[in-house]
This record gives sequence, C-alpha cells and structure tokens, in this order.
Amino acid sequence: MTLQSPLAVLIFLLIIVFAFVRLYQRRSQSEAMVHAWMEERGYTILRSERRSMLRGPYGWSATKNQLVYYLVVEDTNGQQRTGWARCGGWLRGMRPEQIDVTWE
Repeated sequence: MTLQSPLAVLIFLLIIVFAFVRLYQRRSQSEAMVHAWMEERGYTILRSERRSMLRGPYGWSATKNQLVYYLVVEDTNGQQRTGWARCGGWLRGMRPEQIDVTWE
C-alpha cells in the first residue's frame, strides 16, 4: 500500500464531513430566518415542516439553493394562519434578507 491511498481516503472523508457540516449550517440558518421573520411580525410558530417534495406555491420556482417550509402560525389575536416560506436567493442561497412568505 502506498502513501497516496490513505491520503486519498482521508481527503474523501474530509469532503464528506464538510458536506454534512454545510448541510446542517444551511438548515439551521434557514430555520433561524423563518423564526426571525415571524417573530418580527408578531407571529408564533405552532408547526414548521421543511418540504423538499410538496412545496406548495414554490413547487416549480424554488431552486436547489432554497429551502421551503410549510408553516402553521398564530398571530397576536390568537388567529391561526397557514402558509409557505421560501428561504434564500435564486443563485446565492441563504441570505438573511431573502425570505418569501405566501399565506393560504
């Protein structure tokens, strides 16, 4: 066995670990974006589901760089609303100012 085989395995494992860390960061950041957006507007999130297949009004328009959530929220008057949130930009992915919400 040469020195390059263990080095190749190590590089491969580092790439896999980096991919998982980045995926976790992206998911955490999008959840924080949704919670901040709702909190700023006085909503309490009762249920939040990340959707990768059935993405409501964003089904055809969301890119792989964007995460979509189905939400059930309660406003300050106790009224429940349902809607969809799309996090991130079309090209650049997660950016805090890029969140679209569509109510049902």
